[in-house]
Amino acid sequence: MSFLPLSDRGRLARTCRALEASFCHPSLWYAVTVTLHGDTGRRNCVGRTAASYVPMVERFGAYFQDLTLIVHGYDMKMTPDCEAVVACLGRCCRYERLTLDVRSLVRSRDIVGDLEPRTTDLDVLARLVADAYRLRTFELRAWPVYPRVRSVDMLAALQSNDKLRGCLERLSLYWQSADNSTWVSLNTVVPSPAQMLAATAHFTRLRALYVRSSMLSDDLIVDLADSRHAPLQRLGILVTYSSSRSDGEIPRIEATSWGRLRAYSPSLQVHVTVMTRMPADKLSDMLMPEMPVTAVSFMRYSQCGATNIRSITDKFCASLHKFVDYSDASGLDADIVAMATKCSHLDYLVYNGTLRSSTVRELARLRGGRWVHFRINMDNVVTRDADLEDDDDVIIKKGDDNSCYVVKIRQLAEAAADNRTEAIDQLTADVTSCIGRKCFSKNKLQFSDVGNDLTSCMKKSG
Repeated sequence: MSFLPLSDRGRLARTCRALEASFCHPSLWYAVTVTLHGDTGRRNCVGRTAASYVPMVERFGAYFQDLTLIVHGYDMKMTPDCEAVVACLGRCCRYERLTLDVRSLVRSRDIVGDLEPRTTDLDVLARLVADAYRLRTFELRAWPVYPRVRSVDMLAALQSNDKLRGCLERLSLYWQSADNSTWVSLNTVVPSPAQMLAATAHFTRLRALYVRSSMLSDDLIVDLADSRHAPLQRLGILVTYSSSRSDGEIPRIEATSWGRLRAYSPSLQVHVTVMTRMPADKLSDMLMPEMPVTAVSFMRYSQCGATNIRSITDKFCASLHKFVDYSDASGLDADIVAMATKCSHLDYLVYNGTLRSSTVRELARLRGGRWVHFRINMDNVVTRDADLEDDDDVIIKKGDDNSCYVVKIRQLAEAAADNRTEAIDQLTADVTSCIGRKCFSKNKLQFSDVGNDLTSCMKKSG
């Protein structure tokens, strides 16, 4: 700078001051995601990451309000560089929302024998919770749970912090949204129903609770309806049914218990996400009419059949707002239309299965501009009724001339010959006309065919 003229030095100084003011604005650092790598052999990469994180956290950590910490490759120990970053986060940050994702999840077979972690490593992460004093939202996506090592029990660390007893309002444990593409492990060791009951009894100001079905119990629902608790507003349940595991059974909760909770928390909304394939009667037994279910979602590897949709429609026609199905269902056109017709509050629909183009038009017409979110997988939209006559399980068929052909290849060829593209374009135009708004794309609100999805996110303009 000494070689610059005085006027240029003045302009440069003013520019630097303006940049400093911009970078120090709290809104720029409100939500941050810190990603660390464990002992995976990439020591140089980890060292550089720690060297860049620590000075930044020391300078701007006081502005971090929504902190997400992801640790990849945790294998019984952490590197000193990772420990330095985590310790700096706990020392400098004043977060109100904390999300922990310490991968990978510990499965049942991982705790057989004497396999145990180095408690000093996990203690560094646990202190992020144990020493927090402004935490209102805590989300634990993944954490290596070892039942024999109580000192690394994150739920116990959370309860040991008396400052959070009347502060914590939202608690999410091993729960995943159906919209999250991250793989969810079924055989994860999660807190028992007794541990969850102790946790909810400790945090009496909870407004939202997200757990797996194996963590629920009748006693927990009854306890949440006790007058010493704040009325619950949101309950998320990730259904992880497994017929081969004792802890994979659906918990038995009495209808009277749900009725008590609903009466005590009149604004309660229950969101149910089905993770695995399960018998329709098992899911029907779990979803009782006394539950104030407002959202039901089926993840990619679950299964949604006609029985499921009819049961949901009959039980929750007065409360259902959201229905999401990422499975590859087919032959459910009439049931989907019946759900949209009977469930007067349904305004959020995501369907990945096979539908006729006429069904898509009917769904768009039924709700029109009242759809908040409307998404159909265009790859599975049938524009020719003849395509539905073929059985999905039939791979090869015999033609009229006694020659064999592959069914799927024949369908693709016929679809191309019948100008499928034009039919899809016309369908898009018709849906746009019914909804009366531009559709949602990846980056902005407009109608577009992004990722072969017909997506319309009806958000009020202005």
